[in-house]
Amino acid sequence: MRRIADIDALRGFALFGILLVNITYLAAGKHEVLADVTRHERMLRRLQWVGFPIGLAAGVVYAHASPEHPGTAYQLFALGADVVSAPLPAAAYTASVLG
Repeated sequence: MRRIADIDALRGFALFGILLVNITYLAAGKHEVLADVTRHERMLRRLQWVGFPIGLAAGVVYAHASPEHPGTAYQLFALGADVVSAPLPAAAYTASVLG
């Protein structure tokens, strides 16, 4: 039964990550970021400065938790942090390509 609860928790993390991606795309569309990229250079640079470190930190935590603490709450937390923070490095990569 515990295994099912873990899967449900993972589903919640994934859905929250998807929600963050959708909110980001809606905000970018509303502010017409792709229509005039040069107007948003400062925001794109800020997105890189925030997105890369947070994504790297979440990846390091998950990389530590998976082999060292398999099947524990720490691994579940690390996986959730990695999934929820995934939109930030993805947005930073996109900002790098655009900028």
